[in-house]
Amino acid sequence: AGSRSASTPPIDSLFFTNRIRRAPVVTGAEGRHDRGVDSTNLNPEQVKKLCDELARQLHYLNKLCGRMQILRFPDDDPVWREATRWNRLQDLFDAARLAGQRSNR
Repeated sequence: AGSRSASTPPIDSLFFTNRIRRAPVVTGAEGRHDRGVDSTNLNPEQVKKLCDELARQLHYLNKLCGRMQILRFPDDDPVWREATRWNRLQDLFDAARLAGQRSNR
């Protein structure tokens, strides 16, 4: 019914953190939890790629919000509300930069 491939999720399922499944925590024979990988395991190249992509997305959101302001989107518009919640993306960018500083030590 459309040109979307079977592996492409429907548009309404993109970008919702409640739809991202966490991997189960593995408990070892001694009752220890295997934490797996965290941000301290990122190497400088991975951090740079992550920060570059987040910076690109932040730039886009800033431009989008600017255009929406010019067009006078109302404060109660759902697209406006979600677009202006870029603080979470900014927080992720800041955390990634801090991870990069730790990985460069």
